[in-house]
Amino acid sequence: MFSKEILEEVKAKADIVQFLEKRGVPLRVSGANFVGLCPFHSERSPSFNVRPSTQRYHCFGCQETGDIFDLVIKMEQLPFSGAVQYVADEVGIQVVNDEDDEQYRQLKRLYDITKTASDYFHESFLALEANHPAKQNLADRNLLGFAETDPSIGFAPPQGLLKLLHSHRFSNEEIVEAGLAVSNEQNEVREKFKNRIMWTIYDISGKPVGFSGRRIFDDNDRIPKYLNSPQTRLYNKSKALLGLNFARKAIVDQRAVFVVEGQTDVMALQAAGIQNVVASCGTSFGKQHAEILERLAATSTKKKDQFKFYFTFDPDAAGVKAAKSIFNNIPDIQLLSNVVNLSLTTDEGVLNLDPCDLRLKYGDQVLLDTLKDPISMVEFILKQELNDWDVLTPEGRSGFVNATLPTLAVIQDKLAHDAYLRKISYWSGVQYSQLVDIVRKPGNKAHNVSSGSTGVTSAPATIDDQVFAAFLQYPDQMTKLYAARQMSPQLFADPEQATHIISELPADNSLMFLDLKIPAGSEDVMLSRLLDKFMKLKYLEALDQLNAQIADNSDYGSEQTDEDMLFQMIEDQQNLKTKYQQV
Repeated sequence: MFSKEILEEVKAKADIVQFLEKRGVPLRVSGANFVGLCPFHSERSPSFNVRPSTQRYHCFGCQETGDIFDLVIKMEQLPFSGAVQYVADEVGIQVVNDEDDEQYRQLKRLYDITKTASDYFHESFLALEANHPAKQNLADRNLLGFAETDPSIGFAPPQGLLKLLHSHRFSNEEIVEAGLAVSNEQNEVREKFKNRIMWTIYDISGKPVGFSGRRIFDDNDRIPKYLNSPQTRLYNKSKALLGLNFARKAIVDQRAVFVVEGQTDVMALQAAGIQNVVASCGTSFGKQHAEILERLAATSTKKKDQFKFYFTFDPDAAGVKAAKSIFNNIPDIQLLSNVVNLSLTTDEGVLNLDPCDLRLKYGDQVLLDTLKDPISMVEFILKQELNDWDVLTPEGRSGFVNATLPTLAVIQDKLAHDAYLRKISYWSGVQYSQLVDIVRKPGNKAHNVSSGSTGVTSAPATIDDQVFAAFLQYPDQMTKLYAARQMSPQLFADPEQATHIISELPADNSLMFLDLKIPAGSEDVMLSRLLDKFMKLKYLEALDQLNAQIADNSDYGSEQTDEDMLFQMIEDQQNLKTKYQQV
C-alpha cells in the first residue's frame, strides 16, 4: 500500500483543474472555484464544481464527488493503486508500491508501444527520398512541406516495426493488443501497417492511441485503401477524432469546428490556416464525437454565440445519407449543424470537390472563401430532396413536399419548424397555408414540434424585398449582375419600383437596413444566388399563370377555342421551362 505521505505529496503536486482540461473538460472561474460541464453525465448547463484549494470536485447534477484519484479511477477505469501511479507519473513522482497494479502497468505499456510506433513512423517518413511514392503522394496534393513538420504524419515501411518494438522488450501479445500487429492460428505475428502513409490519432489529452494508414498505390484493389487501428483499450473509434489534439484550442476560442471526411482534408484546412478541423476515423460521425466537441467549448466566455458544426458533405446520395444520419441520430446538434457547399460552377460545369482537391486546384484563398458560405444542414437535406423532383408538375410538387415531411418531423424547435416550412413553400410553389394544413393533418409526424417551444413567428422578408434591399445595399454589384442576366423589369411585382431603385437608390428606404446575412468577401456569390432564387420563383409564378390560362383554353371542342393563342401559350410555356432550368 502507499503511505499517507506519498499520497499527500502526489495530490499536492497534481493540478486537478489542469488534469480535467487536458481531458476535454474545460472549466471557467467562478469565485474561488471552477465550474464546467460534468464529464460523468450529459448536461447543457454547468453543474460540475472544482475546488482547487482542496483538489476536490462535486457535481450538483449527478452527485459525483471525490479527489483527483477518484477522477482517474472513473475516467481511466483503473483501480485505486493504478490511479495513484497514473497521477504520480504525470507529475513526475516515482512511487513504490508492494502491490504494484498490473492493470495500470499494462495500460502504460500500451501507451509506450503506441508512442514508440508513432515516432518510428514519423522518422521513417522523414528518411524517405524525395521521389518516394509516399512523399510524392502528398507532394501531388501540395501537402508535403506541411507533412514534414507534423509529427503525427509518417510512413509504415514493409518491415522494421516489430524488430524495433521487440528491442524495447515489448512482447508479441502486447503489440497485437496495441493494434499494431495481427496473429494467425499458428500464433505467427505480422505487422498490420505496411507501405502506407500513416496518421497518428491522439486522445484529447495528447497521448497517441491509434493510427490510420492510406495505401500508397490507388491501383491495388486487393488491399483496403484505408486501414485504421482496431478497437483497443486505448482506441475507441466512436470517440476518436483525427486532429483533435491540435484543434482543441481553436475549437474553444472560435466555438466552432469543421468536420471533414478524410485525412488529407484535415491537412488541407490546416495548411490553409484553419486549425479547428477534425475527421472521424473508420466510422461515421456520431453522438459521442459531438459530445466531445460540444463539451470543449461549453464553458468558454470569450464568445456568447452558439457552438457551430460545419460539415463538408458532397451534394450527392452519399452526402445526403451522411447528413440525414447525423440529423436524425444526434438531435442536440440539429440546429447547430451546417454544411459547406464545395460545388463550384466553372467552364467545365459544376465541380463537386473535397477540401483537399479544392485547395489543390484553386488555392488557399478560394478554399477559405468557400468555407465562409455554409448553409444549415436542414436546408442542405431539403435542397437535395428538391433536386430529385420536378416541382413544375403537380406530381413533382406533391412528391417533394411528401419527401420533406420526415425531416420536418425531426425538428423540435417551433420557430425553426415554421421557418423551414416557409422555405418549402417558396421552393415548391405550394402555398404556406396549404403546407400548414398538411403537417397538421392527424397522424402526420411532420408537425411533431416541442410543446415547450414558444414565440411569435413573423413572415420572412419576401424575395422581392430581399432583391430590392440588395440593390440598395450593394448597388454596383447588383446592377452588374442584373445586367449580365438580361433580366426584365417585368419579373418584379412592381416594375416601376425596380427601375426606380436601380436609378435613384433612395437611402431612406427601410429595406436599406434589412439583414441579408451576407458575409464580407462573399458578396458576389451570395448576391448571384439571391438573383437566381428570385428568377426561379418568378418563372414559377409565370408558369402557374400560363398553365391556368392553357387549362382554360384547352377545350378543343368548344367554339371559343383560339388554337393560335393556345399554341402560342404552349410555346411560351416551353420557353419558360427552359429559362427556369437554365438558372
